[in-house]
Amino acid sequence: MTQKKGTDVDRFTQDQIIGLAANAVTKVDLLGERGATLCTQNEIIALTILVAASGCIPPLPERTLPKNPNLTPEGMKP
Repeated sequence: MTQKKGTDVDRFTQDQIIGLAANAVTKVDLLGERGATLCTQNEIIALTILVAASGCIPPLPERTLPKNPNLTPEGMKP
């Protein structure tokens, strides 16, 4: 993870998000439920970022997004 100067927020790069999400998918694909238990917290976060950024799940009207630049495609740094 990289850290932007002047902030205390750790950010994943786009490559890290894709790599971590791919690791999680591979674990679940190869090992099923056992693979899901082997996913790291960062892999789960990366999957969540990828799904949120893809727009597959529309936000609920009453939901407000936390101030986290990793939740938008603009926040995904190359």
